[in-house]
Amino acid sequence: RYRPLEGVRVVDLTNMVAGPTAGVALAEQGADVIAVRRPHGDWVTPIWLSVNWGKKAILTGIKNPDGKKRFVDLLASADVLLSSQRPGALDRLGLSDAELREINPNLIYGSESYASLGTSWAGRRGFEQIAQAVTGAMHVHSEGLGLEAPTVTPALMNDHLTGYLLAIGVVAALAEREAHGGFWRVATSLTRCSTLGSELLGPVGLD
Repeated sequence: RYRPLEGVRVVDLTNMVAGPTAGVALAEQGADVIAVRRPHGDWVTPIWLSVNWGKKAILTGIKNPDGKKRFVDLLASADVLLSSQRPGALDRLGLSDAELREINPNLIYGSESYASLGTSWAGRRGFEQIAQAVTGAMHVHSEGLGLEAPTVTPALMNDHLTGYLLAIGVVAALAEREAHGGFWRVATSLTRCSTLGSELLGPVGLD
């Protein structure tokens, strides 16, 4: 009669595919997911529709004082924050890990980025296709296809896998918080996921 994440509130500050996919996965399991969107909207409406069903939505700009206050008020009563902002973006708004912990000592902060935190590429921007290129997934996929140049896989493997891995990490953190309390940090990246995903790929061949 009940889904496992009913009663869990998630503030979803993500965009495009990977981050929002995590929010959809949590909403499917009963979480109350509130998507925070900029007032001018998203630039790819079909993608927005495909990864935002099951969520509530508010329009506010967290860079202005009123919008930030509204956002902080949401965080204070939330269980989870999902973010796909570029590493350092929230810090510049006064929302670093330490400041988020002050706002909500029992918050689970889950982030999705292009490259893994703590690496030399951590601050870079990137997306699905770039991750496929730099990790060799594009090369492995294209072997044997008889193409003049490598091409990406016919599915958004990194976006969706990274989104689901983020959701799994959040659920694991919720279980740990239930047992031990406290602030928990979960991080995923497209390049790390693509590196792992390459193990699932192989040359297709035309024979």
